[in-house]
Amino acid sequence: MPITVEGGAWKKGRRARVHKTFLVGPSAISLPVELAFLMERVEKQDIATVQLVTDQMRNEAANKAAAGVAGGLLLGPVGLIAGVVMGRGSRSHLVILQLADGRSALLKCDPDELGGLLSLGAGQRSPM
Repeated sequence: MPITVEGGAWKKGRRARVHKTFLVGPSAISLPVELAFLMERVEKQDIATVQLVTDQMRNEAANKAAAGVAGGLLLGPVGLIAGVVMGRGSRSHLVILQLADGRSALLKCDPDELGGLLSLGAGQRSPM
């Protein structure tokens, strides 16, 4: 399964792509914009955080009145979507990508793509 955008600042339902180099590993990610097949390339240094949405996060949200509302309170607008998507129950993983400029995306990927996504957040810094 490819990496897909589930919510946030980029086109929902479209594929994202991690750029890997032989010696360095993941160096950037391309995310779909609203126009046709255009992609925005985001370099690793422009990524503030990459966070895996865990079962613990999902359980904390489920213990509240509604998973979507709780997700919104815990994780912001992207959390609303995370609560709904996590409820589907599949082998895929959800990852929250936060850029230094404040934009964020909720990405869904399979276990094979997870390592590349998470390594984009190595050396993370706080968002502006």
